[in-house]
Amino acid sequence: MGTARLASRELFRDMRDQFLAAFAATQRWTAQGLDHLGQHLVLAVEGPPRGKTYVTTEEARAALRAASSAVRLEALSFLRQRAAVEGGWKRIVVPFFRNVWPRERQFQTGGTSRSLVLFLEELGQRFPDGVALVSDFLVSSPDTDVFVFQFGSDAQHGHADLTKQYPQESLTLLDKIIDETSRPPYGLAEVVKRLAEAAPDLRQDERWQRLQRLAQ
Repeated sequence: MGTARLASRELFRDMRDQFLAAFAATQRWTAQGLDHLGQHLVLAVEGPPRGKTYVTTEEARAALRAASSAVRLEALSFLRQRAAVEGGWKRIVVPFFRNVWPRERQFQTGGTSRSLVLFLEELGQRFPDGVALVSDFLVSSPDTDVFVFQFGSDAQHGHADLTKQYPQESLTLLDKIIDETSRPPYGLAEVVKRLAEAAPDLRQDERWQRLQRLAQ
């Protein structure tokens, strides 16, 4: 099963009920490729460039609530692609997170947070907008070493530029994904240091102080 493509409106109209019902069934089915329903749902709620969407935001949200975690993760992964296409940010990404993605705590997991951090890392100048858009969906994750190290590194694949340009938003992101129940992530001390260098006032922020204590 490859990258999702929208069916014609006439065909989709005939299969619409079955399409929406399939999401709940993914909790039981194990066939390979079922997670690609997440891609199809993103396109269905986006609709064609000109014309109505194939499903409503309410239907899409209900589908994600009923779906398996793999389908939800695939939807988030596909949104990263849609964010990169012309007009995709305004047409699909912002409306999706505001109106479609489930807000209940049970749907915000370490896995979804990892996917959202990957999404944020790729936004460039939209990074502050992205953090504001998805910060409520970020939760602590036990596997943050790579992300934290990247936010303090100038090396290839590093994101110290984001830390320097957007220290407030970087702090918001890191505070959301780092908890105090496990060992401090590798590289945390360097990130905390860079945040304070970029914005000295952050030393008075309780979130920075918490991360500083963890890094010691």
